[in-house]
Amino acid sequence: MALVQTIQPKKKEIIGLWRFEESIDDLVNQIQSLHFNQEKLLSISSEARKIEWLSTRLLIQELLDGNMADIIYDENGKPHLESKRPFISISHSKGMCALFLSEQPNGVDLQIFNSRIGTIKDKFLNPSELALIKDDVDDLHYFWCTKEAVFKAHGRKKIYLKDHILITHINRCNHSINATLVNGDFRQDFSLTYLKIENYYLVYTSID
Repeated sequence: MALVQTIQPKKKEIIGLWRFEESIDDLVNQIQSLHFNQEKLLSISSEARKIEWLSTRLLIQELLDGNMADIIYDENGKPHLESKRPFISISHSKGMCALFLSEQPNGVDLQIFNSRIGTIKDKFLNPSELALIKDDVDDLHYFWCTKEAVFKAHGRKKIYLKDHILITHINRCNHSINATLVNGDFRQDFSLTYLKIENYYLVYTSID
């Protein structure tokens, strides 16, 4: 694995970005000393998914020195460490992994450039959000990642990107986006930071 970049938004927060290029056997050899669910690994049929699964655990070990806790998933599919802290959020996209560790619930999303993203914009954006767009391709990627990051931070099922997560503002000077999650009587506001690394788009929640 190759560490591409680490970001430390605030104290006790860190985001790691790794490019993984190893084979499954190489990854397994590196992870032998860690605690992880061998049966779960064997149950994964996709080789690409196995590589993502193993790489994520190695990245956690790299960012959390001495960590021996594996990742578990709650009833909504949200990842947690067995140790319960820190909170984690994970994203994979075409050979790259992003991992966000913090003392509060967080969300991160990473997406590689997709030339066809414009063909699905009406599926995840409403007219008021489309009106905020200036740079069509970049903004569409950032808005997609924003909604995914909010979804992960919230960590509940039955949340739809277009209907429940609303982007209200983008500040291109400080690379920030404001969004609100609305679901019935529940409402939560989010501030997020966005950036581009190589041909990947990254958005993460900014915790006050």
